[in-house]
Amino acid sequence: MARTATASARGRTPKGGLTIAERAAQGRAARRKVPRSSQAIFAPDGRRDPIAVLERQAATRVPELVPIRNGRMLSSPLAFYRGAAAIERMNPKGLAAYGRPCGWTLARAHARSGDRHALAAYVGDRPVLDRAVLEFSESYAEQNQHDYEALAAAVKDGRIVAEPGL
Repeated sequence: MARTATASARGRTPKGGLTIAERAAQGRAARRKVPRSSQAIFAPDGRRDPIAVLERQAATRVPELVPIRNGRMLSSPLAFYRGAAAIERMNPKGLAAYGRPCGWTLARAHARSGDRHALAAYVGDRPVLDRAVLEFSESYAEQNQHDYEALAAAVKDGRIVAEPGL
């Protein structure tokens, strides 16, 4: 008990970790190296082949079920959300209603807090985070569309077997 009290009095964790000021300084140094704006850009290096990924995954799956899986992915670019809401069919109001708890859950998971004031203090009042999320989502959507088109072309060419209409 005395050790914890002494450690707290020095501003350190009970196991001799960094002070709050030291942790904050490390965080600022890390943010200078990797600014939030750099995390918004999704630019694959061009070596990623979605068909090769599917072929590698198929090697570890039950062979009879692979065409069914591929057919389900072929049915929609968003079919990988198995068991989730049909987001591609939602109207804007429904999508917003679905997105709010998703965003809250994501924020809570990353910030480990459900406190909106704590999250606002962390994010700040500048629109940097909003822009970063928007830029990332647009880039990711473009990559997702590219992957879907590659899958459709591979099925059409016979490189991938899929059972359509599932």
